[in-house]
Amino acid sequence: MTALRNLAVSLLLSLMMLNMLNSPVTASSIVDCCLGYIKGRVPMKHIAGYVEQNSNEMCDIDAIILQTFGGLQYCTNPKRTWVKIVLRRLSKRLKEMSNQS
Repeated sequence: MTALRNLAVSLLLSLMMLNMLNSPVTASSIVDCCLGYIKGRVPMKHIAGYVEQNSNEMCDIDAIILQTFGGLQYCTNPKRTWVKIVLRRLSKRLKEMSNQS
């Protein structure tokens, strides 16, 4: 069961990365930006991945956009401790999956 779950997570992360690489960014593209942060927390078991939003690009605030297995996205404050913990755990999860391959 764990191997199947790891495979599913790996596949989902790969598809998300592939989608980001294949998305052209042009001046006429519509850009969705986080305008604020959620107040609560997103449980780690629901998080499939994340995207970084930088304020020095097209958006006004720095944010970590957490993506759930259900397809939801949450704008979070990258300075919050719980967000930093989530990013470390996701990085660890990705490293473990790459070592298993």
